[in-house]
Amino acid sequence: ASSSFYAVCCIDECGDLLWQLESKIGGPSASPEQIIAIISNLPPSSATLDNWTVGEKLLLRLNDVADYHGGSEVPLHGRLFAQWMHYVYPQECSYPHLSGTTQPRKPDEFEVETDQDATATEEEMLRHIQEGRHRRSNTAVFDGGDGGCSSMWAMEEELVVPQAPSGVSGPVAESTLARRLAMRCVAVVGAVASLMLALAATLGPALASWSHECEWRVAAKQAACPP
Repeated sequence: ASSSFYAVCCIDECGDLLWQLESKIGGPSASPEQIIAIISNLPPSSATLDNWTVGEKLLLRLNDVADYHGGSEVPLHGRLFAQWMHYVYPQECSYPHLSGTTQPRKPDEFEVETDQDATATEEEMLRHIQEGRHRRSNTAVFDGGDGGCSSMWAMEEELVVPQAPSGVSGPVAESTLARRLAMRCVAVVGAVASLMLALAATLGPALASWSHECEWRVAAKQAACPP
């Protein structure tokens, strides 16, 4: 629903599907077999478990993504997996365009730049649907809906957090882990030292004042009670 804060407010069904996948996997990556076992029990809102299945070509595509990352696991937070999710759930998950290839604009920006209305009538939407169906039926690369041979499939990865190369040897990996642990220890020690310095700067004057007061009281007591 539109408001003074939101132009359009929609439920992100793909986010919910990814959340269920992440909660069951419990990690940033998983094997194609593990992903398929979970996805097979997550039909889209337009289907049920009885008629829900993942196409064979999409299974091959998922293995291609795993091969791209070394052959064992698929990162869940990368463009290739998001692309695969789009073909598995075309109505729920948007296509992940490569960075820099699109120029998303707000409706008001579109209207200013093009001098056109940002909304479409029902007749215009139906016309675009019919034109899309016509183009799809005349496209030789279309493969019946499972995305295996779609011309929009691009084997280009973009990871939220870059991963180390899969061919890293055991000693090198252990050395990298040791360096990371050492850096964390240095960071912790630095944080503790900074905290101690801050406490010293804050409590130092108070302790000095308290010490002077104690010395004054001792001196006054000695003066009042001569030996």
